[in-house]
Amino acid sequence: MKPYGYVAVYPRDKNGAIASRCYVNSSFDFLLKKEDRVEVWIQSKRSYFMSFLGGYIDAEGTFCINADRSPVFSIKSNDKNILFSIHENIRKLEIHSNPPYLVRKAGSYNNGIRSNRDVYGYFMYTRDSLKKLIIAILPYLQHQKRRGDALNVLNYVRP
Repeated sequence: MKPYGYVAVYPRDKNGAIASRCYVNSSFDFLLKKEDRVEVWIQSKRSYFMSFLGGYIDAEGTFCINADRSPVFSIKSNDKNILFSIHENIRKLEIHSNPPYLVRKAGSYNNGIRSNRDVYGYFMYTRDSLKKLIIAILPYLQHQKRRGDALNVLNYVRP
């Protein structure tokens, strides 16, 4: 780690926990870059977009079967433009979905947590669309829980 930063380990606290921190140098600046857009080159090729989408879903997406037994895929995020880009690219794959919309305004509270920025939601409910999306995205999902949830929904929506 030396050429990239250092790790500091602190003495045990009164509860016996050990704290550590990793300090990284400017070679990790790419982690700080937070732009609300999908790069053009990512959208230029299906495999690039699907890899991006798989990672985004792993981090921000949810596949589930609601209490009323309706299957759903959703992403909630402050990244309005990324969600609209995802919607447009999914449409190009001939998978129907409604565009993202505002689900929570900045300054509002949800379960006692205040939203500092507007939160947008992207949702997919129809069985045919869910089946097409899951079959297309499954090879790109890496998160074990997300893959399991996607397979659960896929098994539910299959005839």
